[in-house]
Amino acid sequence: MSNWKINLLNKTAIIKDVDNCKKATESILCKVPSNIEEDSWPYVKEKQVIGLDCEGVNLGERGELTLIQIVTKEKIYIFDVQECHMMMENGIKDILENNNIIKVVQACRNDVLNLFYQFGVQLNCVFDTQVAHGIITKQNGGGGDFRAGLNLISECYGVPPNPLKIDIKNIYKRNQKYWSERPLTEEMILYAAADVEHLISDNMYKTMLEAIDDRHKFLFKKICMEKTVINQRNNSRSNEQMVRNAYHRQNKNKYRPRGRNYRNQTFETSRNYKPYRDNYRVHKKDRNHYSRVSYRRN
Repeated sequence: MSNWKINLLNKTAIIKDVDNCKKATESILCKVPSNIEEDSWPYVKEKQVIGLDCEGVNLGERGELTLIQIVTKEKIYIFDVQECHMMMENGIKDILENNNIIKVVQACRNDVLNLFYQFGVQLNCVFDTQVAHGIITKQNGGGGDFRAGLNLISECYGVPPNPLKIDIKNIYKRNQKYWSERPLTEEMILYAAADVEHLISDNMYKTMLEAIDDRHKFLFKKICMEKTVINQRNNSRSNEQMVRNAYHRQNKNKYRPRGRNYRNQTFETSRNYKPYRDNYRVHKKDRNHYSRVSYRRN
């Protein structure tokens, strides 16, 4: 085994239960300053900084998040939330929603969506390295590369790239349930740890932070906030409302009448509606497409 693998495994902890999760998260939360004055620029040096990444199956609004990686100056933690969902409510959520902890993330959008829809977690105070790289290239006269991958950004700032990136991506293309397989293999652990290892290094985070000039700070902050805006928009809704809305989005095509044989179709609805058969309204121009149907409640 090569030296980089040995060194990376030695500073990586795999967390699979609530007790170890509490110990790991408390070691992070105990260093968070309590009294920080609110500022228009959220990335102040008084705040604690961690690196964050997630792995899972088709990450996004309807994906399944299975691993959460957090890196600090001392340690890399890999939380196996597939094995123990209760860890989210026992420390992880407190870290992710804390405004006094800066989360350095690469391309956070899908992670944000999955954390919200799967666990109801609102990710706050995000520093997106992909956005930062795009802003820096834009202010330096380029077009702004807002789609750069982690390895490309790492090379630009003199940080070692993830050597397993291409191999694991090829495996994931063939097997999209790769990150739900258990037990975790050595390659899975190394890849997950390498993805966050250098996110908060001086060459990466501090260099990017200092490179964003005052003229573009507002733009950077705005784009990072827009990537997490789905959580803020839905934060005032109750859990019951969120579940109901998600259910309707998932089943919206289940009870939509289609085609000419709409009279003989079975209507399955979540709200117990029935077609009001005395009041069909079918327009000639829609006869070959969708039928217009009125409903009445039972």
